[in-house]
Amino acid sequence: MKRLTFRARVALWSVAVATVAVTLFGAGAAWNLRRELAENVDQEIRDKAAAYGDELDELNEPQRAPGPGQDASLFPAEDLPRFPYVELRAGPRLLYRSPALGKMEVIPTEPRKEPNELVIQDHPVRFQVFRRGNITFALGQDLQAVNEALEGLLRDYLITLHLVVLAVGAGGWLIAGRPVAPSRTVIAQAEKISATGLHQRMPPPLAPVWHSRLTTVLNERFRRL
Repeated sequence: MKRLTFRARVALWSVAVATVAVTLFGAGAAWNLRRELAENVDQEIRDKAAAYGDELDELNEPQRAPGPGQDASLFPAEDLPRFPYVELRAGPRLLYRSPALGKMEVIPTEPRKEPNELVIQDHPVRFQVFRRGNITFALGQDLQAVNEALEGLLRDYLITLHLVVLAVGAGGWLIAGRPVAPSRTVIAQAEKISATGLHQRMPPPLAPVWHSRLTTVLNERFRRL
């Protein structure tokens, strides 16, 4: 198996280090972006819940909610929530559930403070649960916009990753070639000296110092021969 040259090893190591660094940076940026977007979604849900909670204070009358055995659709039409993903309960009794939810229960049996994410009709939806009086309700917000923003970031990241890898690989190849260039010059000059041309000498390279020393030693050997 052919061994890689010094330049090739330097270029490959540079590409590997750059790939790992850009990947970690991209993963961190995606995580932070999703966290910030999710916080914005949570704030929107809280704002809607606060406004709707004020309306529920007026509706929180036992005679206006469907009684046992009544269908949730009997909840007065003018009082139905204006949100695509919402569920209302008075204790264990269901008051209303958005048609988009079907029979899915989004209010957990065990109370929780953290938002809950569910997949509804192939759409990720983020829910928060609130309580106003004897009514508990869960409001949800579609995360489609969040996912689209993350997908856009991923596309830009992949393009950037290719450009960075190409630039780093080319830079590593060029930089690694600089220290070995004088050695190639010395080798090429030494190969031109044959047994009939031992009077020839190699001009010392300008830099670095150790190449000049190598050239001086070789010229001294040729002089003795």
